[in-house]
Amino acid sequence: MWNPKVLTINNFGPFESDIYNFNGPCLIEGDNKTDLSQETNGVGKSFFKESIRFAISGDLFKKNFPLIEVLREGQTEGGVVLELENSMTDMTLEIIRNFKLSSGKLSNKVLLLIDGEEERHSSIGEYNKRIIELIGISKEDLYTYYILSKKEFQSFFDVTNTGKQKIISRFSGIKSIDGIDSFIKKDLETAKEQKEEYERDIHSIEGGIFEIRESININSNKAFEENKLNSLLPLERSLKDKTNELKAFHQKESQIFQELQEYKTELEENERLLKIAEKNVDRNKFNEMRGFHIKIKAFLRKKEAELETNRKSKSKTEILLEKSIQCPSCKFEFILNKDVDLIEVKEYLTKLIEVIQGIELELEEGNTDLDKVKEDINSLQENIDKVTSLKEDKVKILESIEKHQTLKDTEKKINDDLTRLNLKIETIKEQKNTFDIKSQKKRVEDKLKEIVILQEQISKYDVKIQDYKMWLVYFKKFYSHLINKTLKTIEYQTNAFLEKMNSILGIHIEGYGINQDGSTKEEISILALKNNQKIGPFEKFSGGEESRCILANLIGYQQLINITSPSGGLNLLLLDEILGSVDSIGIQSIMEPLIKEQDRNVIVIDHIKHNLKEVPTLIIIKEKDIAQFITKN
Repeated sequence: MWNPKVLTINNFGPFESDIYNFNGPCLIEGDNKTDLSQETNGVGKSFFKESIRFAISGDLFKKNFPLIEVLREGQTEGGVVLELENSMTDMTLEIIRNFKLSSGKLSNKVLLLIDGEEERHSSIGEYNKRIIELIGISKEDLYTYYILSKKEFQSFFDVTNTGKQKIISRFSGIKSIDGIDSFIKKDLETAKEQKEEYERDIHSIEGGIFEIRESININSNKAFEENKLNSLLPLERSLKDKTNELKAFHQKESQIFQELQEYKTELEENERLLKIAEKNVDRNKFNEMRGFHIKIKAFLRKKEAELETNRKSKSKTEILLEKSIQCPSCKFEFILNKDVDLIEVKEYLTKLIEVIQGIELELEEGNTDLDKVKEDINSLQENIDKVTSLKEDKVKILESIEKHQTLKDTEKKINDDLTRLNLKIETIKEQKNTFDIKSQKKRVEDKLKEIVILQEQISKYDVKIQDYKMWLVYFKKFYSHLINKTLKTIEYQTNAFLEKMNSILGIHIEGYGINQDGSTKEEISILALKNNQKIGPFEKFSGGEESRCILANLIGYQQLINITSPSGGLNLLLLDEILGSVDSIGIQSIMEPLIKEQDRNVIVIDHIKHNLKEVPTLIIIKEKDIAQFITKN
């Protein structure tokens, strides 16, 4: 197992140059002397966690976060060094990551020493890959079970059922059988589809047999003669109807001829009257008079406007004259407005009256002319309407003539129909039954044999389908067994460490089962225990009690991961404000059993000052924007 020994930080975040020696459990607190309002926050506790994460994985806490942002302000070089020892293989590992700022660009270099010997790689990515390979745990496990922050962390007790299943799959080994059921389901669906295809084939063949049997029934000699008779009856009825129709036409023929002659005489009279009427229609004069009508109306509108304007002027002038004053002594008339000459106003009024009278006379004459033009237009319109009416009458007469001429052709059409009907009747009477009933019965027998073969195939697929369904049942049972076995392991590991913490707390996990209807119950329930007695769901625990269970659960996960790692795994659990709900007494009760073990590197970063004398504490003090380590206890 890899044990971190020394962490050296140089110009990383707020740290200038500091060394941390890993020596078992430790509580990390903060003291911000740069910004007293922050108290324990903003001192660089998270940068301490991220320096370890960066050393092992090469990743920063934010995706696509530029490395230059972690270089201490005003500095051009920085880096981290992490030294580890493996108690199982007696190997040493030193990871040195340096970055340097030059011309505004930051270069990043890695040096990897194994047992003091440098191991070279072609790129930063290859170094990162090799370090993870040496540590023996995946990057995902590193961030999920070893180096945890409050923002990213999701407890097994809080995640959804799907989230729990994902965590379980990490430890149960079900990944190796994941997807097997999908192959079985695929084969099951294929078998069902093939069976349905055979059933469709049988249905199609049965339809064909029905049609053949219907054809045999229809084409027997008796049926054939019946069909001939049924075909002849409507033809013979039609023949009788056409014969009667021809007789009726002959009776009306003379009447049709007489009506046709009358229509022709009517047409001649219409054409004579139309010729006379068209002579009286002078369209040029009609259009000319319409033009006069428009011009006169325009003239009258213009004069009416002029009249209205002059009348308004007359009204205004009269109002002005009403304001004149007469001297009682000399009888002299005047207006107070010195700019207005009363004599000129009176003369202007006289002229206005003359103009108005002239316009009124013009309007009277214009209206007289307009009435005359209207009379001429109406007279011309009457002649045009008469021509139009005669033309419409002519169209109707021509339609009647055409209709009667068409009636004359009816005799030929009826005779043609009679000839056609007689031909059809003779053809049907001469028909002979050529249908081969024997060969059609043989076809039915062959198709029945095909159905027997298909039914045998369906029976085989019924067996296959039943087998696939049973395999799915067995798979679900085995899958549930692996899940439940893992759940019991998680339950045991969590409770074992809670017991080491001298805690009366415990958990009971109820896993997969079988419902009354035979379906699989895939819901995971976690119950809270106190003194091995169930007290209800996990949520019954207080915040501090939940935090103790979370820590025990995480240590249990680490043990499961480490025992399967070829390197023995990693002895490190770094919790950044994960136990936020735990008070000082709770923190002490959590740390004490860890301190007794001494060999477990559990580092708890908290945002509260606890001042616990019995708990090894690292205080990060930030003063003048520079953070440094102060070891306590």
